[in-house]
Amino acid sequence: MLTLLRCSTGEAFNELMWELALGPSIDFQCSPHHQTYEEIQASGGLPNGCGSWATSTMFFISFIVLISFIFVNMFIAIILEGFDNSAKDQNMQINEEVIDRYIEAWSKYDLKGTGLIPVDKLDMLV
Repeated sequence: MLTLLRCSTGEAFNELMWELALGPSIDFQCSPHHQTYEEIQASGGLPNGCGSWATSTMFFISFIVLISFIFVNMFIAIILEGFDNSAKDQNMQINEEVIDRYIEAWSKYDLKGTGLIPVDKLDMLV
């Protein structure tokens, strides 16, 4: 899991891809057939299997493209959510126009300017 996380950040994923693509060569001796558990234990617990160039390349390129797509979409979603929240906050602000309308509506029910209105008039104010 940590290896995939490292690969998703782009941290030397190509080195891992080339290591998994190694086949038998002069520099690297591997077993071309699938090793059994007994064969791995006989070699000291280290597997010595060959990789597949096509499978390794296809897996890593599709993984990087998919993860990059997901990360970019998450990044854009976070930015859009922040923009939406700031737009909502900006629309919720009380400005002079809102205060003036409230004072005008209040004065319709408080004709004497006492700062009090009857409770039965409150639903009409709102």
